Amino acid sequence: MKKSALNSILSSEKIQTAFLLFLVLFIGFYNLSRTDELRYVDEKAKTITSNEQLQKNLIETNKKYYRDENEQTYLIGPDPYLYYRIARNLVELGTINDSVKPQVVLKNNSYVEEYLQSDSLRFAPAGTIMQKEFMPYAIYYFHQVWNFFSNATLSKTAFYLPVFLGMISIIAIFFLVLITTKSKNAAFFSSFFLALNPTFVAFNFGGYTDTHVIAMTLSLVSLLFFINAFKAKNVWIKAASVILTALTIYLFKFSWRGWFFVIALMGVYSFFETVKILKNNFIRRNNKNILTASIIFILIAGFAFILYQNNAIKLTIDRVLVSQKTNEIPQSSFGTVNELQSLNFSALSSYFGGILMMIFILIAVGNIFRKQNRNEPFNWFILVWFSVFFILGKFSMRFLFFAAPPSAILLGLLCRELLEYFKNTKTKLIAGASLFILFSIILYPTIQEVWQNGPMMNDAIEETGVFLQQNSAKNSILNVWWDAGYYWQTFSRRGTTMDGGLFETHVPFYFANAAVTNNSELSRKINLLIGCGIATIPNKIIFENKTIEETLTELSNNANFSKCNNEVYLIIDERTFLMTPTFYPYAQKPNSEEKSNVEKILEKGSFSLGGFNAKELPYISPIMNCDNINDYIVKCENHIVDTQKGTFQGIPLNSLIVVKKGERTEKYNNPESTNVSLVVFQEEGNKFRAVLIDKKIKDSMIVRSFSGEKIEGFEKVHETHLPVRIITYEIKN
Repeated sequence: MKKSALNSILSSEKIQTAFLLFLVLFIGFYNLSRTDELRYVDEKAKTITSNEQLQKNLIETNKKYYRDENEQTYLIGPDPYLYYRIARNLVELGTINDSVKPQVVLKNNSYVEEYLQSDSLRFAPAGTIMQKEFMPYAIYYFHQVWNFFSNATLSKTAFYLPVFLGMISIIAIFFLVLITTKSKNAAFFSSFFLALNPTFVAFNFGGYTDTHVIAMTLSLVSLLFFINAFKAKNVWIKAASVILTALTIYLFKFSWRGWFFVIALMGVYSFFETVKILKNNFIRRNNKNILTASIIFILIAGFAFILYQNNAIKLTIDRVLVSQKTNEIPQSSFGTVNELQSLNFSALSSYFGGILMMIFILIAVGNIFRKQNRNEPFNWFILVWFSVFFILGKFSMRFLFFAAPPSAILLGLLCRELLEYFKNTKTKLIAGASLFILFSIILYPTIQEVWQNGPMMNDAIEETGVFLQQNSAKNSILNVWWDAGYYWQTFSRRGTTMDGGLFETHVPFYFANAAVTNNSELSRKINLLIGCGIATIPNKIIFENKTIEETLTELSNNANFSKCNNEVYLIIDERTFLMTPTFYPYAQKPNSEEKSNVEKILEKGSFSLGGFNAKELPYISPIMNCDNINDYIVKCENHIVDTQKGTFQGIPLNSLIVVKKGERTEKYNNPESTNVSLVVFQEEGNKFRAVLIDKKIKDSMIVRSFSGEKIEGFEKVHETHLPVRIITYEIKN
């Protein structure tokens, strides 16, 4: 009797469904939380030494550099720190803004000045109007809920928010498939493939607290509620589903500028569902269902038309895909954004788990066209969803993120079809387990690669930021390259001239010119003018047919700049230094008669380096650690440098530059030798590092400043080397 009761419980559909959901959630949590382990530090240590004890010591030491004082791993990527900082404002100030400033806004076809909530740390010194976005609030409320049960730092709750939201996405896709197919096997395998999709994991793992993760969650949840409004039998559940759909779309609108795509997907599903309802009910003459379906479709179509009429769709695509076209801004910074890179088929496949998984997905697509599947609206809806974002992903990889759920569902539906061939429960269980093991073996190697992701943020940035907090005026301006702007805003609590969301101005043009010029005085003036708000000057003044020196003279006489007394700091870190070659295209003055940068990029079919050929750019090597062997032989990594002969691995150098205690010496300036120079610079104590560079950039200001050379007008105020080299200068007025 007891055995019979137990068998009854175990055979229960609800118990089985709950078990499958628990299993896939466990898999999801395991995959999404692994970045906290800093596995890439482990792998790097293995390449340095084979001695296990030395590996262990190296791992323990290096992991500390990527965790804060509370042993919490730093957030991964720069963008999460924008939302973290705004959430910190909510915790510390009770509001998202840190100031209220007069801003000129367009109102009733005229520009008026209004006092608005401002973010003083972005687009400094002008500041920006604070935009309401859902992500900072999500971090804040997740933090409040977590701390209701257990104390945690804001950095910890921000780190694990993507994991939590990723789990919600897995739950959403599980029930989305369950309510449409009535198959727990399809629901399990769909959510299983999502939990193991490399792109999904890469955008949802711990620490990557960016808009993608919340966009994914809200899109899937809104689609779940929307489709449930069709499928639910109870009228109250239908009504609740409609209300919840509207609420999630409203939140989605404040989460990602491409929010409208979920409306489009709802329209697609409504179309296929309406066609089916009309087809079935015209035969049965069920006028009530015909009317209901028609009203839903008309409402969705009407809303989409309103969006189109107001250019919401077009403007969003322009911004998300290629940015707004302009001839007034120098070399487009979108060219260096990885998410906007075009991909070939092989690269596309890697985002789904490799060529083999891509073949399975194509088989799953073909499965939709089978006779027994042709009349199911959900199948065609998933096919359209996948096809659109897969094609868009070819031109911009960020869209592949939204191709992950439909690809997972397609594979889940395929697995359901395969399991239906087995009528016996035991046989079906064995087959299901076999599919589970097979795809786990295929996908886990790709997931392991994702686990290697770690934070760019490190103790060196935090140390420099704390120093600036304690030793600079609150209105100080930091000149940094745009991709690290959010780090510096967060940890220094000082304003930056550009960041990951504000780089399509003419600041990169001037920053690049200040970096590549050999004229220290010109570089000093440019840095000061950037810090005084050069980005706010109208383009017609900036880009008239004048030399940069003439433009600077004119700006120096401008009333806004003559009164400027901001403390201005220049920060050069390793990442910025190694980007030196890309500054040369940025420093070129645009020609109004030439094609826009976006057009150039599209013509070339690649966003790489803003459309410039990497072979045309100056050469720079990775930075090497160096040790003295004797008085004149130096070993840099595995390369031998003879300082007496001026050779690198026996090859004559154009020049050998040594910067020691701020003093620069140059030897063996041989124009007939190679075009490569070696710059050796001192670290702490008697440690040295070196870099091979093109001779054309050896005297540039960025090389001189990064190597620690004493430069008139540039006062070095801080220097750190672990785990990366960061040099901070105050620009003297």
